[in-house]
Parts: sequence; structure tokens; C-alpha cells
Amino acid sequence: MFSGFSRRPLVASGLVALVAPVALTSIVSPAEAAETPTDTHSVTTQWKCNIFYGDSQMYDYEIGVTVDLPTSVAPGERVASRTATWRINDRGYLRGLNDRPNATALHPDSATFGLQGGWLEVVSGGAVGEEAEFEPVTLPVDDPDSQIHGELPGAVVAEGEGLFPGFTVPADASGEISLQFANHLRRDITLVTGSVPRVFTADECKPAGDLTIATIDVVGEPAPTAATKTLSKQAIYQCKISGSTGINAVIKINATATVPTLARPGDRFRVPFTLSVEFPAILSTMVGGFGDFDRVRGYSDNIDVASYDADGRHSTRLPRVLTDGPMPTSGAFTLEATSGGAWIDVPQNSATDVEIRMPQADQIDHPMLAANPSMVPEGWEQISFTLNAQIYNSATPDATPLFAVLFCKAYESRHPGSTELGKVDVAGTETVAKVALSAPTSVRHGKATAVAVSVPGATGAVTLTGAGAAQTRSLSGGKASFVVPKTLRAGRYTLKANYAGDRDVKAGTVSRTLVVVKAGTRASVRVSKRPTSKKRGKAVVTVRSVTGTKPRGKVTVTLRKGKKVKRVSARVNARGQASVRLPKLAKGTWKFTAAYGGDVNHLKKTVKVKKLKVKK
Repeated sequence: MFSGFSRRPLVASGLVALVAPVALTSIVSPAEAAETPTDTHSVTTQWKCNIFYGDSQMYDYEIGVTVDLPTSVAPGERVASRTATWRINDRGYLRGLNDRPNATALHPDSATFGLQGGWLEVVSGGAVGEEAEFEPVTLPVDDPDSQIHGELPGAVVAEGEGLFPGFTVPADASGEISLQFANHLRRDITLVTGSVPRVFTADECKPAGDLTIATIDVVGEPAPTAATKTLSKQAIYQCKISGSTGINAVIKINATATVPTLARPGDRFRVPFTLSVEFPAILSTMVGGFGDFDRVRGYSDNIDVASYDADGRHSTRLPRVLTDGPMPTSGAFTLEATSGGAWIDVPQNSATDVEIRMPQADQIDHPMLAANPSMVPEGWEQISFTLNAQIYNSATPDATPLFAVLFCKAYESRHPGSTELGKVDVAGTETVAKVALSAPTSVRHGKATAVAVSVPGATGAVTLTGAGAAQTRSLSGGKASFVVPKTLRAGRYTLKANYAGDRDVKAGTVSRTLVVVKAGTRASVRVSKRPTSKKRGKAVVTVRSVTGTKPRGKVTVTLRKGKKVKRVSARVNARGQASVRLPKLAKGTWKFTAAYGGDVNHLKKTVKVKKLKVKK
């Protein structure tokens, strides 16, 4: 068999680890976490892992994650990466290895379980709208020797912290989004005895149950749907298989992408892709003479897409493309995938068109190539793809794994420009937003008031802040209406209208001061029990707000007769009443006054002087 691939299921060099993901640009800080309401999500997902993709011998694994995620998100919102707790349960795999007949006993001093090559999918409306690659996770096993040889039945478990990737909520999301694992990742085990590590080949894992991590509510209006166009191209490459001089091939990548018809400086948009990768004749050539096979599983995981603009080149690696189906009789081997694609950021203050290209010599390096640059055949460009496959007979458990790295160059001599997928037109500069906010200068506590925001000629969303919870409305005819809640406490507020911008109008902000004044009050008094010279009496003072709110605070009753003055007070209850105990009074006529002292939201009020006759 050619040296460019391997049939050995447990050779560490026979599999290539996935490329580490692009560095995350932001991680949620403690301060941000304190300000954003979150829910804790803890899930355990079931997987089956084998020694090679598609191998018939499968092992059960549990992969769990606990992470705090926002309670709700908005369409288009960027959610930062954050620390999560990861847990891997090998479901008895290591104990099984240790207990095999004639096996060397496992007595490691330390051990780690690792995850790599995983992708997070953001699902909206039943479709994957965003993908984010997980950072590799390495978790320590606590006292591995005891776990492997423990008296109690069970499994070996590793637990520790690792990053949960940041993601962007699809701009057209509504209702809710779900976060889930993509249907593939790799698991590896490292056992260390003394100073000698024993590394088990990274195993391919496929789901054996639900992969949902969390469901999050989407609050706010989806972004308006922009006009789009479709770019479609077949990129063609001449390729050689690493380690072999006898197999050459022409590989074709068929790509279809959806892009905006027109972009503006400062725009940010997602380019979803549909991909198929053709490996003509390679499969039948590589497996010839090794058996009667009728099915194939396979994937490639080193395809990227690049955009070129006024700021230079920007590359995004796409998730792996896969196949799982009948063995092609002609040898044509096709992998297919639908990807959420790449984010494109159009530079500010630039009307340069954005060009989108398929892999070229400046693609993201393959990990094997990065470690061994001499592997590239002389005179060939550094374009590389992986081919991982498992061919087997559906009637028997027999299977043969294949692995190859193909080094390629664009077939420009016969197919010039085939790697150029297309362009996104960028036209003009944006108009400065003229944001206007109409609101009264003052309003009484307990009375709601309308606020109007206008942005002539604009579409999109406006957010009003500074008066209770933030409110977001979509512009209609360049206008949006808000209601300031009647529950605002008396005081001075700064209303701020933030316009988010659209394709033609830049974002803008305007502020206005709103004063909430105290509400007026009415008061009445009723003597329910007259006092005497020997017994105390009782009076009930009722306080009402002119705006229907509930005054609180203190009521004071003053009693005068000549030079004699007596004062008693009581608190206003939730029903707006104060029950005042009147003192014992000498016989005669007393002047009676009740005064409400007001509170933070209500004005003072005094009941007119009344006369109280004490008869005995």
C-alpha cells in the first residue's frame, strides 16, 4: 500500500489533528458577566468513538459541559467566549484495555483526556446559521491508576475548565436559537508512567444522542432582509499525495455562496457556503486489491475561504466536508457539506470591492505541513487537503481506513481564475444619520408619556435608553414610537436614542433631558372615635395621588385649644390610609389639622382646619 495512507488503526502518526482554531477576539469578563443575566446550562452528550472515521468497532463516551450563557440575545448580537467546565467519561474504555487477555497492565502516574476538532452550531429556524470552532480541551484525570483498577465498577472520568467559543446570533433569528455540537469531533487519551507518555491515536467520535447544549430566547426584531446574489464556481487543482510519486489527481471544489447584492463601507455580513469536493479516481486506485468494498465514509477538514479587501486578506476555515454512502464504481469520490460560512467585514471609509476566493497558496497551513514544510513537492504551492476515509463491506465488519495529505496547485494553465469565486460590490459612502428625539421636558410621576424618534431616509432599529429598561423598535417610514413608563421615580433623566445604522445611513445618537416631577395629592380625614378627657380617640387620614399611584410617608395631626398644642402621627399604608390615635383631650372645642408630608414621588398636602368638640 502507498505510504501516503495507513491501514493501521492504532498508529499515532496515521491521523492528523485538526488545526487549532483562529484566536478568539474576546472573552467575557467578570464585570460583563455581572451585568448580563445568564442561565447555567449543564448537559451530558452521548458519543461513539472509534480508532478511525467509520471504523466498525465503536466505544461509548460521555462528553459533558456546564456553561453560563445569556438568558436572551438579540438578532445579530455577538456573544463573547467564556470559561466552561468540561467532563469526559470513557464509559469503561481504559478498563477494557487493561482487562484484555495478554494485555500490558495500565498503571499510569498521570493521565489526560482531550477533545479537539469540535464545532459549535447555532441553529435558527431549523437551519445552521453560524458555526464556531471549539478550542482544544485537555482535562486531567484524578488518580488515574485508582480509577482504572478501582474495586467498584465504573469508568475513568476527567474534568476541568476550557473555553466555550463565542458566536454571533444570526441576524434573521427570531423566537429562539439552539446551540449544539456539530456531529463530529476527536477524543484523545494520554497516559504517563514515570516520564514516558503513551499517546492513544485521536479517536473519531460521532453522536449517539441529542447534541443540544442550550436553547436561548431571541428578543428584538430580525434585521431587514437584504437583496442577495449567488456566486458559483468550480475551483480546480493539480495534486500529489504526500509520500507517493505514483498517484497524481485533479481535485475539484464546487462552491456556491450567497452574498449581498451591494455592500457599504462598515458592513458585516455572513457568506453561507454549499461545497462538494471531488477526488476523481483516487479512492479506487488506493484501495485496489485490498478487498471487495461497497460503502465509504470519509471527510476532508482543511478547506478555507479567503476574502480580499482594502485591508488585505482574511481567511476563514470551514467545518469538515463529509460523505457516507455507496462506494463509487468509477472511483469518483465526492464529499459534500453546507456551511454557515465566513463573516466578511467591509473596511470603513473604503469603496473597494470585496473579492472572495477558494484555497490558494496563502491558505491556512495544514498542521502536518506547518511541522514539515519539506513535505511540499518541489515547484508546488502550499495548498493542502486531507482525505480521511473508511471503506468497508456492508455485509461484513471488515473495513480499511485510508489517510492522505494532498499537496496541490491551482490548475491555472488550463483553468485560469478558477479559484476566484466572485466579488461583492461595495459602493459609495454612508449618509450621516440625522437622529431627532421628540419628548416633553417634564412629566408627572405616575403618568406614561410618548417619545418619538425620527431618522429621515433610514431603516433598521432604534434603541431608547435612560428611562427604565432599554427599548428597541424598528423604524417605519423613518420613525419609531416609544412609551416612557409611568413607574419612573421623580428626578432628572437623560433619554438617549441610539440608531444602529443601515446600508445607507451611518449610526447616530441624540439625547434629551426629561424631568419627572412629583405627583399631586388629595387628602381627607375622618374621626372614627372621638376622644374624651378619659379615653383616647381615633382618626383615619386618606391620601390619594392625582395620577393614580400609591403615596406613602407620614401623616401628622395637630390639635390646638388656646395655647395648648398636641401632635400625633402615623404612617400611610399600602391602601393610602393612616390610622392616627388621638390623645385624651380636655373638654371643649379643639382645632383639628391633618397634614400629609409627601414622599420621594408625591407632593405634600394639608387638610383644612376642622373643629373637634370634646363633650366630657
